[in-house]
Order: sequence, then C-alpha cells, then structure tokens
Amino acid sequence: MKDKQGQVFSIWLVFITMMMIGTVIALFYLQQQNVQSLVVSPMNILNERDALEIFEMKEFALIANSLEISTGNFGSDQFYDSFHNNFVDGVWDDEEMKKFLFSNLSIDEVEIRDRDKNRNLIENGIYPKVESEFNETDLVFARIPISKNYLIKNNDEKKNNFPLGFSFEFERKYLITMFEDKYSVRKL
Repeated sequence: MKDKQGQVFSIWLVFITMMMIGTVIALFYLQQQNVQSLVVSPMNILNERDALEIFEMKEFALIANSLEISTGNFGSDQFYDSFHNNFVDGVWDDEEMKKFLFSNLSIDEVEIRDRDKNRNLIENGIYPKVESEFNETDLVFARIPISKNYLIKNNDEKKNNFPLGFSFEFERKYLITMFEDKYSVRKL
C-alpha cells in the first residue's frame, strides 16, 4: 500500500512540476511580447565610416585635378593660392562632398549652424591655408580635425530605448611633391 501511495505522490509531483514549468514558459513568452528592449544597430556607424572612405577618395582625386589646373610655379604663393581656390571650388560644387562634410558637423566641439555652412567654412574653416605647409619641393595639404556627433536610437517608441551617442572625428593630411613636372599625392 505504501508503494501505491508513493507512486501516486510521485505522479502528482511530476504533474505539478510540469505545470510549473509550463506556467514559467508561458509567462516568459507573454513578457517578451509586452516588454522588449531594442538595441540600436551599429549600421549607422559603419555607414559613416564607408561615407568617409568615399569622401576621401573624392578628395584625393580633387587634389590631383586641382594641381593640374593650377597656375604659377610649384612652390610659389601664386601656385598655392590657385590650387587652394580650385580645390575649394571643387568641394563646393560637389553636392555629395558638401552633404558629407556638413551633416552633423562640429569643429572644436562646437556644432556648426546651418546658416554657417557655406563656401567660407570650407575655405577658411575646414581647409584653412594656415594648416598647410608649403615650400619649393613639397606641400602638406591639411583638413583640420572635424567631428560628427550622432544620437542613435531605435524607431519603435513603444519599446524600451537605449540610445547610443557617438562622435566621429577625422582629419587628413596629404603630401604633394613635384618631380620632373609630375605631381605625386599621398596620404600621411
């Protein structure tokens, strides 16, 4: 008789245990639907990095083109002024380059207002002449350190939101040399 009571008790324990497990699983799935947290995607950061690479390829090509159409002797102030104006004109005329430069732009941790995003900012703020070093044999052409500041958050306002803020800072210098009437440009 004790064996039969022990078997019935064991069956009840198994049944109660299975009910408890089922209840926990059911509650888990119900809670997953009601309270879900979304993590922001790093895709925006990766896209920004890709956009920088495309921008720098265009910048490199524009430097080479600006050198070819510049007037004056390499090493002279006339040549540098001509080169700088040609380059700035090229950036100003390229909508994709301007869009990349001006979106979420900060210089020295100061966000640039829309009304200040103009040719003068490119010429004197992003590619100022004072940052470049020029002599008779080579030119170091520089883009000052600029940054882009973003706050990335998920699009579903009903879900818990864990926004991610990031700052993307970049600068570049190019070494331009002239050898036998040919220009050589390389990144530093």
